[in-house]
Amino acid sequence: MSFVRFSLYATLLLMAGSWGFLLLGGDSNLGDLFQSQTWSHAGSFLGQLLGLGSDRPPIYLQGSEWAEKFRLAYRTLAMSVLAIGIAGAGAMLTLLPGARNVSNGELGGRPSRFGSLVYYLVRLIYTFTRAVPELVWALIVVFFFSGGVLAGAIALGVHNFGGV
Repeated sequence: MSFVRFSLYATLLLMAGSWGFLLLGGDSNLGDLFQSQTWSHAGSFLGQLLGLGSDRPPIYLQGSEWAEKFRLAYRTLAMSVLAIGIAGAGAMLTLLPGARNVSNGELGGRPSRFGSLVYYLVRLIYTFTRAVPELVWALIVVFFFSGGVLAGAIALGVHNFGGV
C-alpha cells in the first residue's frame, strides 16, 4: 500500500470517526433539532427578523440603522488601516536585525555575538507578540488607554507585528 493511499484511508477513517463521535455522542444535541421548541424558536426569530408582530419596521428597512452600521464599519476599517501601519512600522524598524543573514554577518560584515543576540531577541519578540491573542493584547492596551479605535489598532498592530 502506498503512502498516499494509506493517508487517504486514514483521513476517511478519521473523518467517519469524528462525525460518528459528534452525531452519536451524548453531548451533540442532535435530537434537539427535531424538537418542536427548536422550530418554534426558529419561527420566532424569522418573524422578528421580518418585523412581524411589531409596530416598528424591520431593522434592515430603517435608514438610521444603516447609517449607524456604516459608521461602525468605517471605524473598523480605520482601526484596521491604523493597525496595518503600526505593524508595518514595527516591522520596518526590526527588519534588518531580524534577518539572519544580516545579523550573522553573511552580507559582508563580521559575525558577532552582539548581532546574534539581537537577532534572537528580535525573533523572540516576534514570537511573543504573535503568540499572545489579539483579545489579550486589547485587554492590556485598554488597561493603559481607554477603549476605542486607537486601543484596538494598537492591539491588532502589536499582534500582527510578529507575523509581518
